[in-house]
Amino acid sequence: MSVLSWNCRGLGQPQMVQILVELVKWKKPNFLFLIETLCNRNKLERLKVKLGFECLFTVNPAGRSGRLALYWKSSHKVSLLKFSKNCIDVAVEDQSLGRWRMMGLYGFPESSRRRESWDLLRTLSATSSLPWVCIGDFNDLLAAHEKQRQHEHPNWKLQGFRQAVFDSGLFDIGMEGYQFTWERARGSKNWVEERLDKALATKSWI
Repeated sequence: MSVLSWNCRGLGQPQMVQILVELVKWKKPNFLFLIETLCNRNKLERLKVKLGFECLFTVNPAGRSGRLALYWKSSHKVSLLKFSKNCIDVAVEDQSLGRWRMMGLYGFPESSRRRESWDLLRTLSATSSLPWVCIGDFNDLLAAHEKQRQHEHPNWKLQGFRQAVFDSGLFDIGMEGYQFTWERARGSKNWVEERLDKALATKSWI
């Protein structure tokens, strides 16, 4: 089982689409969650064929913010539990793993809305008792070492997100390879890298 999440920040340019195609060929995911696609459903439908998926669910953009999209293979029985501008939440049934829950989540990007993101995670955790994995761009950090260069991340934000994850019964699965998933101002004195993308899961899923 392979699940891939990517905040692509727009698929309007051919080179971004090609990067996605190559990524899917390399990783061969059963599920693909895309954030900030910034393109309409017709283009996402065409991408479905190009990427080799049979199924697609999208969430319409909110203002200038981009669209969420979830692709999956038809070999999995998927039923929609909930969706919003921040998430796509589905129940999955397959022969090897049984019935479980997968959510693609996009945390509020505005720093002033951190508490809203934390409360959203807590609320979503209470909607189902299925084994649960939650992937995506949380726009938040669990520990100080998830940020490199520039100023330290405020401790109250670290504690707040950790508490929300704990309250939701989730655990960080961890990651392999390069530890940072977002950067800004590369090559300048203001260069900063952070690990905003994560996979969190309940014990029953792990």
